[in-house]
Amino acid sequence: MSAGGRRALLRTLLALPGGALLGPRPAWAGGQIEEPLADSVRTALSAAIANDAPPVPSFSSSSWEAPSLVNLSNSLVNLFLSTRTK
Repeated sequence: MSAGGRRALLRTLLALPGGALLGPRPAWAGGQIEEPLADSVRTALSAAIANDAPPVPSFSSSSWEAPSLVNLSNSLVNLFLSTRTK
């Protein structure tokens, strides 16, 4: 192998993630500080935590509600059965 070929190979190996010859390198996070949340975000999070009621699904019409849930249920059953046979 010529010197130029070896250099090209070395450049290629060093360009790989982590450098194939050097192995994994430690990550340095540097100086980090915790930034305070904006007041609106803090208020929204507090309200979401305080309201412990489960979400209620909303459908535009009750005639759509039942068939869509049945179709979804059938889809999940088929998906479950197909993954068990794989």
